[in-house]
Amino acid sequence: MPNRPIHLAAAVPLGTLVAAHKANESNSLQYLAEVAGGALGGAVGGLGPDWVDPPTSPFHRGVGHSVAVSCVLTGLASQRIDAWQAWLREEAARFRCLQYVTVDPLLRAFYGICHVLICLVSGALVGFLAGWGSHLALDFGSVRSLPLI
Repeated sequence: MPNRPIHLAAAVPLGTLVAAHKANESNSLQYLAEVAGGALGGAVGGLGPDWVDPPTSPFHRGVGHSVAVSCVLTGLASQRIDAWQAWLREEAARFRCLQYVTVDPLLRAFYGICHVLICLVSGALVGFLAGWGSHLALDFGSVRSLPLI
């Protein structure tokens, strides 16, 4: 049965790759921040089902591992993910513009940090979904498999 290190070893690279693919037209700083966010989101998503259903026994499969619930939630999120990322990228661009027109160095640094954090969140969204999916895919191949509901 896959354990925490195996889930992380699969989820982090997958979240990174998905975020890199989704951020392929970004500038270098935004691209790097989204890819890093994808890695973080992948790690959280890869461990997420076990946080919902803690692995206290080999029969820990519950709603966090449910095929139906995960498919519905992932389907709903994947329909909206492009719009969410577009909105986050617009906000990041707004902070980037504010950074360039501000003369106060502290405010300029604050706007730069906001820009990077928003890009991280944009990548983390897709990384989280990829990580959650990788967790379920690995558990599906185990002896216990996954519950339908």
